Amino acid sequence: MRPILVSIASAIAFAVVLAAGAGASAAEDSAVVAEARLLAEIRRMYGEAQTLLNRADYPAAEKGFFDCVALCQAAEPQVRDAAPLRLVSQGCLAAIDKLGLAKRRNEVLGEWKRRFAALEVPQFHVRDAELGTVLERLRRRSGELAGLPPPSFTYQLPPAVLQRRITLDLDRVPLLKVLETVLEMGRLEAHFQQYAVLFTEAAVVKKETAGIPSE
Repeated sequence: MRPILVSIASAIAFAVVLAAGAGASAAEDSAVVAEARLLAEIRRMYGEAQTLLNRADYPAAEKGFFDCVALCQAAEPQVRDAAPLRLVSQGCLAAIDKLGLAKRRNEVLGEWKRRFAALEVPQFHVRDAELGTVLERLRRRSGELAGLPPPSFTYQLPPAVLQRRITLDLDRVPLLKVLETVLEMGRLEAHFQQYAVLFTEAAVVKKETAGIPSE
């Protein structure tokens, strides 16, 4: 637990002790302030962990959520109204469940990225074919070679891009080499994401389209 959290929790405990002696009214005010500070810190921790989860930084997000739950549980006996702490704790536990599913999806896509490097294609020949057709053939071929349902391909591209025509003559090469060749010829980039492989235009193409000289 970080020093600031220790000091906040200690302040609550000290305020409770003061409430039993003289100046109970002032001590109660101190306890209210300390509880408010603690709840604000816990909510800040929860927000940070949620941001990390949204960024797919799963190890850091998982640690953040577990730290938040631990602090909620440690502080609960020391506060007069534990309902807000329980609510945040429940949110953390729900996020941890969600995080587990997200990690598994990420692992599956990570496995596909590794498979593209490991699998060998006996041959991949296309003649003057549309880029969209070639990518769909590559998607299906990857599933056949892996003996699994093919990965999902999604496109963040203008329709005209998928109508570009390319020709390929590749024999006995890694599947990743086929993908890289298609990307180069089609001037695309591939992004392995949580739910699919996303295809976008290459950054250099976007700059040229915007009238910015390529680097």
